[in-house]
Amino acid sequence: MNILRQAQSLAHSGKKLLLLSGAVVLLLASTASAQLTSPPDVAQFVYKRVPTLAVENQYIRSENNKQAVESTLVSRLVQYHNSTKGRSPNYRLDWKITLADYLGLNEVIQPETYPGYAFLKKNPLESDRAIIQKLNASQRNALVKALVDAFTGSRATAAIKASTPPVPQEKPKPAPTYRPTLNPLPAPGSANSLKTSPVGSPSTSGSGDAQFLK
Repeated sequence: MNILRQAQSLAHSGKKLLLLSGAVVLLLASTASAQLTSPPDVAQFVYKRVPTLAVENQYIRSENNKQAVESTLVSRLVQYHNSTKGRSPNYRLDWKITLADYLGLNEVIQPETYPGYAFLKKNPLESDRAIIQKLNASQRNALVKALVDAFTGSRATAAIKASTPPVPQEKPKPAPTYRPTLNPLPAPGSANSLKTSPVGSPSTSGSGDAQFLK
């Protein structure tokens, strides 16, 4: 019985530990997700990728008459896409549908639900819509790509690449060239010195010497 109780106690403790670990993982994941999908952070990333895009953060807050510098064109675009319309930020098609709203080709954007309407003195909808409508196809595609990259993790990869110094590449050493050693050619006429007189050939001494052989 004691062994059974100990086993049950260990199993119960294991379940608690597993549930606690799962909760920690979910908490960390939600925190990271909140950081990655924060409209100001996304806007900062997009403006670095598309620097010619208008910032449009000159609007004044109603409660304190101070400039709402964090309320930019891109941050409002992100809030409209994510919160107002509930569209996925991970796909190009969803962002193109949102841009179609600004172009007047899809759903009508309601001024009373547009981001910034509740706390800015002037509703930025008309100005934001006019800026989006002036973008050409290439600029809209660049904006959509930057938005998708910001939400799909490409932002972190780009930041790591930007902060990591390039590794110097060693130049390959040239292979040694083989040069065979050549013996010097013999001087002209030196081949005659290598010839030997045949056995029994007459001597080349003076002509009078042949008389002693008779």
